[in-house]
Amino acid sequence: MPTNPPLKSRRTWEDYLGLALAVAIGLSPWFREEKLPTAAYPNAAIVGVALLLLAQFEIIRSSRWEEVGELAGGIWVAASPFVLGYAYNSQLRIWQWILGAMVIALAVLQLWQRRRDDHPGH
Repeated sequence: MPTNPPLKSRRTWEDYLGLALAVAIGLSPWFREEKLPTAAYPNAAIVGVALLLLAQFEIIRSSRWEEVGELAGGIWVAASPFVLGYAYNSQLRIWQWILGAMVIALAVLQLWQRRRDDHPGH
C-alpha cells in the first residue's frame, strides 16, 4: 500500500481547498458582527491552525492519518457551536456548519480516493 503516491497522481486542488477551508474556519468568528462567547475565538483559531497544518502535511507527504484528522476536525467544527454553547448565534453557527460539512466532504472524498488507489479493481 503506497502511503505517498507519485506526484503526478496527487490531487493538489483538494490540498489547496483544504488550506482555504482551514483559513476560513480560523477567521470565521472575526467576520461576524454578533457578540460571541469568548470560547468561539480560540476554538476557531486552534481548529483552523490544526486543519491548516494537516493540509500542509497532505501536500508534503500524503498519508491516511491527515485525512482522518481532517475528518475529525470537520466534525468538531460542525459540532463546536453546540458543545461550546454558541449555537444560539445563527450566523457563526451556520458558517461553521457549512465549513465543517465542506471539510468532512473533502476528507471523505480523499479517503475514498485513497482506498480506490490502494485497491485498484475493487
